[in-house]
Amino acid sequence: MNTRRLPAVVAALFLQFAPLLRTVEPAMLGVLQPVFVLLRWASAAAAVAGGAHALSGATGLVTSSAVRGTNGASLSYRAQITSDAHGTAKSYSATGLPPGVLVSSSTAGVISGTPSAAGTFSARVTGWEFSNRTGDSYTATVTFTIVDGAPVISVQPAPLTVKEGGSATLSVTATGMGLAYRWIKDGLELGGATSATFTLNPVKASDAGQYQVRVQNSGGSVLSAPARLTVEPLASPPVFATSPVGKAVHAGETVTLTARATVATPGVTPTYAWLRDGVAVGATSGELVLRNVGAAQAGSYLAMASAHGLSVTSAPAVVTVVAPLAASVGSVGLSRASVLANSIPGRRYFLERAEDPASASWVPVADKSGTGPVIEFVDPGAGPGSRFYRVRVGE
Repeated sequence: MNTRRLPAVVAALFLQFAPLLRTVEPAMLGVLQPVFVLLRWASAAAAVAGGAHALSGATGLVTSSAVRGTNGASLSYRAQITSDAHGTAKSYSATGLPPGVLVSSSTAGVISGTPSAAGTFSARVTGWEFSNRTGDSYTATVTFTIVDGAPVISVQPAPLTVKEGGSATLSVTATGMGLAYRWIKDGLELGGATSATFTLNPVKASDAGQYQVRVQNSGGSVLSAPARLTVEPLASPPVFATSPVGKAVHAGETVTLTARATVATPGVTPTYAWLRDGVAVGATSGELVLRNVGAAQAGSYLAMASAHGLSVTSAPAVVTVVAPLAASVGSVGLSRASVLANSIPGRRYFLERAEDPASASWVPVADKSGTGPVIEFVDPGAGPGSRFYRVRVGE
């Protein structure tokens, strides 16, 4: 009697640990059947009274518990949960999946979709005993790591040349999710420059340099091609280094007025215009040449120099035109002769003589500066005979 009860007790204990076991050894069937039926009923009652059973003897998740995907890209993962008692789960459910991802086939354990957000998601995947998500179950944690696809730059920053004090905007166009930007100048990151555009206003000379932008997200980063910002000096008008000088001249002389201006910008040359009494005379270089001047050319002359759209005028130079230079004999003696010439105060005059007016060699006699309207020259070496005199005016 006691020998028949011992196996029954052993069998009952075994069934308590494996309540879903559906078969027993044939030799024990007659003895254990009442205990087996009782335990099956108790197991079912427990299922009604309180949540889902764990799969008996479950080995759990046999596929990967870590899934990696890309935000905005299709993702597919097949879960598989097994147990010693039931084998592979017949249906699946899941909670905590990334947005855009769901259980697309509950019977095959396929979880798929297109993630719409990056991040780490701890999903709870449950395998069920039956194909309608009922019966015993086992829940495993599957970690979905969704990253943004690495950024791609479609439009690189363009080089710029701006004037000092102006405005400069560098920009980049990139594709990808969750993009972050960091602008770099000459290898150093710029504080606060964290958008797709970077603006400098006003631009300073020290802003000149090579700029790049790093675009990054959870999927990686990319560095743009360099773009050089060239800053031109602040525009300023030319400055006259040489201004024209006025003068008094005899009619028929040639007058040359000279002006020279400089520009701060390297390589930039100013343009010129000349005016007489406020009226343009047509000259466009730094020199104005007046040939065979007459009374009509007398007046106040200005040079105007221009660069960068800015102009400056020189100090005025007054040109005075008097009667043509003329000479006459003052007095003649046996050993001296005097010659008179109209003169301009401050101008230098030269007396020369020759035996023949067609001579190529005129002998200097005297020179002096004009002090009034008439100047007198004396040739102390005049002797008998005829000779010719001429008066020449210098600068």
